[in-house]
Amino acid sequence: MPIRKKLPYTLQKPLSEIFNLYAREAARDFPQLEGKFTILDVAAHDYHGDVDLKKSGFASDTEFADYLSKVCQSSEGGGTSRAKRLLKHGFCLIAFNGFMPVTHCAEQDLIRTLDHEFGHLVVQDALGGAKTQSHTNFKECAADVFSCLKHLQRFGTGSNLVEKLAWKRAINLVSYGEIGHFTTFALEALKPLQDKIDFKSLTPQQMANLSWDIAAKFALPESRIQQLDEAFKTVKSKVTKGAAVEERLKPVADFLCGEVDYHVFRAGLAYLKPYLETGTGFKGKPLDLSGAYWDGVRKTIREKESRFTPPDKNNVIKFPDIKP
Repeated sequence: MPIRKKLPYTLQKPLSEIFNLYAREAARDFPQLEGKFTILDVAAHDYHGDVDLKKSGFASDTEFADYLSKVCQSSEGGGTSRAKRLLKHGFCLIAFNGFMPVTHCAEQDLIRTLDHEFGHLVVQDALGGAKTQSHTNFKECAADVFSCLKHLQRFGTGSNLVEKLAWKRAINLVSYGEIGHFTTFALEALKPLQDKIDFKSLTPQQMANLSWDIAAKFALPESRIQQLDEAFKTVKSKVTKGAAVEERLKPVADFLCGEVDYHVFRAGLAYLKPYLETGTGFKGKPLDLSGAYWDGVRKTIREKESRFTPPDKNNVIKFPDIKP
């Protein structure tokens, strides 16, 4: 059995207990998955949830065990969890292989990861679906929005997950070139809805539908994602390895204060603005962003932000009040 890679921080409950509870709730919320959904703990080579072999399309325990073993083997080298579906019978699986710290509350971050992968399974076209220019980004936007809606229903808005996840996705794009999960624009579209919707009253299917709506409107085409990647590669080349956070932010600030297009400015702003507003890093470490340079950056950014408008005003979405 492989050794489990270190989790970001300690959980208060055993993973098996969390997984079993989640699997039961998933089948309750989406009855079509009853007997056809499981969470596979890749490191432990163990699954959680009540699986009906006949409903799931497996001829025997041996065939099911062989399938889980193959998923484990293909997942062990990866660094993330992922969702899978067998099309013939609709058997669905989350292969759990770790989670990303966002709220820095262990159980909330773990559940958010499960919700993200579950979103791939229950939001239409978020795992497969039609191949369009924005389909790859659509799938991740749908999963991220779904995970935030579930979080808001469970925990309320107090943890600021939507804002934190939007910032994290922007950090990963700008600092590390992670374009596969850049969902910040869709998450920013979700922010104003937090004061308009009673999340506690939304049904699971309503959350899936709303996730589809937001992702469909704000997913980026592959050409735009590649443009963002190329733009910030230039910035990263100017960052001194091992420099203090304040120094690593300066090339981004200088870049945004120059001539950049709307989408590049928005992506860079989603990265830089939380640092400027909070005066801390993502994990809450205080930063020194005082002095004439940073005052000038704030002034320029505010001025540019006030006059920047979308290239197509028809793309500005005004969401109606959504009532369950």
